Amino acid sequence: MIREMKAIELKNLTFEFFGKRIIENLDFSLDEGEKIFVKGDVGSGKTTLFRILTGLIPVFYKGKLRGDVTIFGEKDPRRFRDYIHLVSQIPEEQIVFEDVLDEILSASQNQSLETILYNARKINAEHLLERRTSQLSDGEKQLVVILAALSSQRKCLILDEAFSHLHPSRVGKLLEFLLNSEQSIIFSDKRYGRHVNPLNNFDRVFDLGNKKATDSKLFENSTEISRSLIETPNLVDVSKETSKEILIAEGIHFSYPESAESVGSETEELLNGVDITVRKGEIVSIIGDNGSGKTTLLKILCGILKPESGKIYRHEKKISISLQYPNYGFTARSVRDEVSIPGNYIDFFGLRDLLERHPHTLSAGEAKLVSLLKAFSGDLLLLDEPTVYLNPEFCFKLVECLKRERKTAIIATHDMLLANLCDTTYELKKGKLKEIKVDGGDRRR
Repeated sequence: MIREMKAIELKNLTFEFFGKRIIENLDFSLDEGEKIFVKGDVGSGKTTLFRILTGLIPVFYKGKLRGDVTIFGEKDPRRFRDYIHLVSQIPEEQIVFEDVLDEILSASQNQSLETILYNARKINAEHLLERRTSQLSDGEKQLVVILAALSSQRKCLILDEAFSHLHPSRVGKLLEFLLNSEQSIIFSDKRYGRHVNPLNNFDRVFDLGNKKATDSKLFENSTEISRSLIETPNLVDVSKETSKEILIAEGIHFSYPESAESVGSETEELLNGVDITVRKGEIVSIIGDNGSGKTTLLKILCGILKPESGKIYRHEKKISISLQYPNYGFTARSVRDEVSIPGNYIDFFGLRDLLERHPHTLSAGEAKLVSLLKAFSGDLLLLDEPTVYLNPEFCFKLVECLKRERKTAIIATHDMLLANLCDTTYELKKGKLKEIKVDGGDRRR
């Protein structure tokens, strides 16, 4: 009997990095045109697996790799990227060109402009084509690298937490469009695996925790689980404290330079008179569409950026910020030296085993945890997408820890479950903040 060849096949794969065995005796396969969801906890090896599939390991990232890897009949890892296009967790690392259209054209293989425009409309990214990549938010950059992947016409697309910085309203149609393509899709995302129904359309789920694939329904009880967690009494005390005001921002205006060149003759302010008051012990969340200015506002509140006009009164001595991309803030040679805070925090976030690791050798989820831990040394914490790359339940642990330690926090997030747990939620829209109520039952707001 002739055995049918798989499009992708890994046999008895083992990979060690800095003395740690990240993947052990792994078998993985994918049929041409198949759509697979890869799940696994922080540090389980998802990104490592994707780097092996694209040949980045062992060509670029070194380590001890054993086992057989075959990609569309090819065994030379230097040729794997002829067949596979990877959309990584950090889109900024993949962007090369200043103009969005040049970025997409560079990835295309004789793709017509009409097809690129069609794909852009389908994923609601047409408005980005005339922009400069340096002026995009992190979510907008993710849309650009996804569009570039679609234009690459590779046989297989790997999306590694590729929706992590996207507003939930953008996710459903984008995922549906990808799943209806003829290409093979390998997809991993912790946040949207919890509450976006189209995930049930995947052909198979591969659980890196169990090291084998399963045909069971993916997160079929996610809605019920989320609702029960929200309704659990006394999990955290989210009552607003009537304490002193520790941060007041009034009439904040801001626009990035040269923005007029990217949008024509009309220049629209990113922040157009933002007002916000935060009290000691209060946890505030800020939500808003991609490009609405959430990250910019956090950078202004902590002094990284200077507003064009407006006033900011800071009545807290130490303000700390955890950025979307944690590696930019790491300066020490070990996690232990990076997070000089009490050990109970380290144990609470489960990082005890990582203390001797170099921060830049961590997975994206592990690096995010270290960045948050580092921010806990402050009195006022500014947290930009703190739950991205992390397991869905982490938002409860984060809010519990903030409340327990009586920290004050301003959180920019697309995670509506996290926003629902905060004391106050604002929506940033058209340059202004408006206090809103978050519906705990609707995660796709």
